[in-house]
Amino acid sequence: EHEQAGDAYQAHGNASAAFVHYDKALRQDPDRVSTRYKLGMLYLERGLLDEARLQFQEILKKVPDDSLALEAMGKCLFKAGQFDDAKKSFQQAVTVDPKLWQSHNFLGVIHDRQKQYAAAIADYEAAIALKPDQGSLFNNLGVACLFSGDYQKAVDAFRKALQAGAAMPKTYNNLGVALGNQGKYQEALEAFKNAGDEPAAYNNLGCIYLEKGNYR
Repeated sequence: EHEQAGDAYQAHGNASAAFVHYDKALRQDPDRVSTRYKLGMLYLERGLLDEARLQFQEILKKVPDDSLALEAMGKCLFKAGQFDDAKKSFQQAVTVDPKLWQSHNFLGVIHDRQKQYAAAIADYEAAIALKPDQGSLFNNLGVACLFSGDYQKAVDAFRKALQAGAAMPKTYNNLGVALGNQGKYQEALEAFKNAGDEPAAYNNLGCIYLEKGNYR
């Protein structure tokens, strides 16, 4: 009953009341994994990483292959900047459940940071196959393609991101960079303008010309 009450409060955005009920539920039944996971996620959402990690550790002691707890542990480690350990946790999570698209996405982000762009692209594509309506995944894929030098694939990914609803300034700016690297300067300028700031659009195009050695 306490867990259900916590769920109801959480659904209505009252995290403090949800916390109270989850805590009461665990006091009565410390082995209740579902409640412990929800409590851990509340801690994680509030940035209380140590408290969140303790909850997920307790779950993994009882159920070492709990895929959601492994994924959540990966998120804790990622937010703490422990990227190698986070990577291991996400890899374990997708080994248990390959359908965890967020774990695939986080693995892509980590591989990007490690400049392992081919691996990042594979991770993002795996996430997209599971969640094709998530525009941010296409944006992430585009960034990995951009860094790897595959500008056409990057352009295609950014356009798909926009089609999927990720019409954010950073996506338009990323598209502009990819188009600029293809030498499509007018299209790049229009993309930069769509980011919402015309002076910045000209500045961004100037930066691309500068990188290309077109100083005039």
